[in-house]
Amino acid sequence: MNLLTDARHRIAAIEAAAADALVPTVELNLDGWRLRYGGGRARRTHSVLPERRGRRPVEEKLRQVEAFYRERSVAPRLQISPVALPTGLDAHLDAAGWNREEGAQVLWRDLSDAQSPEPEGVPKGAADRAVTIVRGEPADEAFDAVSITTDEETAAWARARIHALREAGRPVRPVAATAAGDPVAACLLVLEPAAQLVGLFQMATVPTARGRGVARGLLRAALADAREAGATGAYLQVDPRQHAALRLYQRERFLLHHRYHYRRAPDPD
Repeated sequence: MNLLTDARHRIAAIEAAAADALVPTVELNLDGWRLRYGGGRARRTHSVLPERRGRRPVEEKLRQVEAFYRERSVAPRLQISPVALPTGLDAHLDAAGWNREEGAQVLWRDLSDAQSPEPEGVPKGAADRAVTIVRGEPADEAFDAVSITTDEETAAWARARIHALREAGRPVRPVAATAAGDPVAACLLVLEPAAQLVGLFQMATVPTARGRGVARGLLRAALADAREAGATGAYLQVDPRQHAALRLYQRERFLLHHRYHYRRAPDPD
């Protein structure tokens, strides 16, 4: 077994699944590169994922990338992971003056049967009021309510994203936690059945419920749902500056899988 090859295959599978879960307003295939535009503020939704080698010269594709994003008044960016193609692309961009920007850490949790099952329920003493995990239609409403407390524009995009994923037949389900009927935390599960992967997105807790273990209980419930749906691995993308979130994920046995960063085109004269 070639462990390096297997690791690269899993990185590629995770990056592809995460890209499929985005549902940008516009997505074009440029000789094996995904050009994405629109949907939320995240740079992922306004950047290129170079996932195939392609046949055309890199410089020619970069010119088209710059034209695509500048026409839309967005800085041209490429999302660079360890499996970005063609090989050597990051060094090529560096030499061409494309600026490096911090990206995200991608964390991984094995959900195979060899792992111990998730503890049931929200940890004791998680909040001042009884916390309940909700699913189905109530979770949709709770997810929306929690998203609005963080950012209304992001909440609007999240609604559009869920709708687009469902329209495309993709398995997507919000999971939420309520305290005395009030939404206090939520996250979005996007499943990739063929790869047996689940991505956890937009995990958020309302300010008044933070630091009480609610997010931990929600995460456990989400992972239990993912396991039941057939996922053998879970991934999430987190900003390395989000120290509290990183501590939570590490406590729940998520490990660093890989990192990605961005390359932004130099400003025109």
